[in-house]
Amino acid sequence: MMSPKSLWPFQRSSVKSVPKVDTATTGLNSQAVAVTHLLEAPGDYDGIEVSGQPGKDCHLGLLSEEGIGKAKVVVRFVGGKQHDHVSIVLGKLNAGKVAILVHGSDVQVKIGCSKLMNVHVPIGPNAALMIGDHTTCQNTFIAVKHGQITIGEDCMISGQVNIDAAMHHAVVDLSASEPRIENDPRHLKVGEHVWIGNGAALIGNCEVGSGAIIGRSAIVGGKVPARTVSVGNPARVIRTDVTWTRVPHDIDPKAQSYIESHVEAAAASSKMSGTSSAAHVISEGNNP
Repeated sequence: MMSPKSLWPFQRSSVKSVPKVDTATTGLNSQAVAVTHLLEAPGDYDGIEVSGQPGKDCHLGLLSEEGIGKAKVVVRFVGGKQHDHVSIVLGKLNAGKVAILVHGSDVQVKIGCSKLMNVHVPIGPNAALMIGDHTTCQNTFIAVKHGQITIGEDCMISGQVNIDAAMHHAVVDLSASEPRIENDPRHLKVGEHVWIGNGAALIGNCEVGSGAIIGRSAIVGGKVPARTVSVGNPARVIRTDVTWTRVPHDIDPKAQSYIESHVEAAAASSKMSGTSSAAHVISEGNNP
């Protein structure tokens, strides 16, 4: 066991090919790691099951000295060979099942504290995933390789949601003089306090602004403005100046904090400029 660290990854910046992760909306950028383990072999690490073949410079860190919480967490190094330079940091997870499947070297994963975290995460090589504090996932598939996914704090992700920034295959462009493989890294970003409805899919280089609502079964492949409702395939904006709360008949504390820090500030700015920015609140009981 090592002493607490505030750096991520742990000992050195060995993950050269992973894109820099934006931590501004996650609440994780200044958190210290309370407990760290060097992963040298399969085994049980503070209740977290690690299997497969960890390679050089692989670490597992916990943000809470109380451990991982009641969630079941497994980390599997898949493919039958060693993967190097892997950094996984987890907050306290009160409930759920988390499966992190490491498919290659140069991987960073950081998941903040949560009341519920049900996620299946195939990741790597050359990939980064960050999920902010107080975000909940009912049953979510998150895939990333050769790119990054950042999900802000206090998001509510419903069941059967697919968040995919992985390059499973590649398109070959035949329009040029020579065939060209289109395999640029993908950067997918979800802002803070975002509600993603049941069965929705976020793919490619999409970006969802803070406070937004993504409707049931929507397919998002582009940019969704903050504090809007988007539905359909492809997703389109049908309402503006709205946000949401987890409590059907009240504004929960996290939503209130978001409104005070973002919506009211935007309203004051709009008032000065002479435009309208009034925000309406939609409750969890009215699933879009």
